[in-house]
Amino acid sequence: MIPGLNKKGWDKETALKRCYNLPGIDVVKNKQVHLFGEDYVVILGPRFILTLEQVARVIHPDAP
Repeated sequence: MIPGLNKKGWDKETALKRCYNLPGIDVVKNKQVHLFGEDYVVILGPRFILTLEQVARVIHPDAP
């Protein structure tokens, strides 16, 4: 989770490349790293459900 990813001038591909510099981690080896860059991902509040929905889509991409 990198809140404000776009505001920092980063893009998801660049941030993911930095993650792939850690080859000893299984999710990196299997290219299963998922990045959440919206501002609300680390703020508790009513928009927390949006983060949960994003995580659910990653876990179950075929679910409606």
